[in-house]
Amino acid sequence: MEARPVPVWNDQVPRLEAFRAAHPDVEIKTPLDTRSPFWKAYRDGEQLAVEHHPRLLLDALESRKD
Repeated sequence: MEARPVPVWNDQVPRLEAFRAAHPDVEIKTPLDTRSPFWKAYRDGEQLAVEHHPRLLLDALESRKD
């Protein structure tokens, strides 16, 4: 039997929950919220990041310096 790699998105739920807990001022909207294929993040009405995958969105948010 051949071992298959674990998909990279499996670890994103705990990561997303940790980010939301650490940054309650950032609103993260899922594709279900936006009715689009994008994950979006906002702070005080300003769009901070838009990505197709939660991993990419969190990468973008965590790399911000503000």
